[in-house]
Amino acid sequence: GVTEIAQVLCEFKDIRSGLDAPQHRKGNDRSPVKQCFDYLKHEFDRADVHLSVKPSWGIVTDMNEFRLYARKVGDSRSQRFVLKSLEGAVSLVDSSDEAAYQRFLFARLFGREMLLTESGEAPPRDYFESFVALSRIGALPAAFAARLAPSAGLRNRIVHAYDDLDPGRVYDALRAALADVPSYLAELRRFLGTPDR
Repeated sequence: GVTEIAQVLCEFKDIRSGLDAPQHRKGNDRSPVKQCFDYLKHEFDRADVHLSVKPSWGIVTDMNEFRLYARKVGDSRSQRFVLKSLEGAVSLVDSSDEAAYQRFLFARLFGREMLLTESGEAPPRDYFESFVALSRIGALPAAFAARLAPSAGLRNRIVHAYDDLDPGRVYDALRAALADVPSYLAELRRFLGTPDR
């Protein structure tokens, strides 16, 4: 199930606020960035220390500038995106290659799979890491995951059509797969609590 722990805390302001500027409210002059980090600290401090999912991210925006902060890094560094050009930033709506790259980053960084987790684990970086991650969460025995993980390298060689494929190695990998794939599926069914077919 989905955790009820707040994993991303957001501070939304209007375009005139200034994300680093003091807000001059009754007894409180924190900037929006400081407010967001106070929320993150509060949620982190009240979270059960035994849970693997923790409040980790802060988003601060005035709906023109969007900043993504990591709690572990602190409020002095962020990934920054802007719609209308600001000093030192490329607009997301520009037609330049750099703007296209910024749009790509924005879509990736603000995606659910980047900011939210159900297990406390970050998504695997590649196929090799996916086997290691499955072992860490108890879905695969460690020795079995260690045996499967190198198959990711062969998969990449086949998919990307590298010229130096060794037919003997491919044959050996296919023979191993005949035994490993049913075992792999059985381990995943066990972990997920689904019946055998």
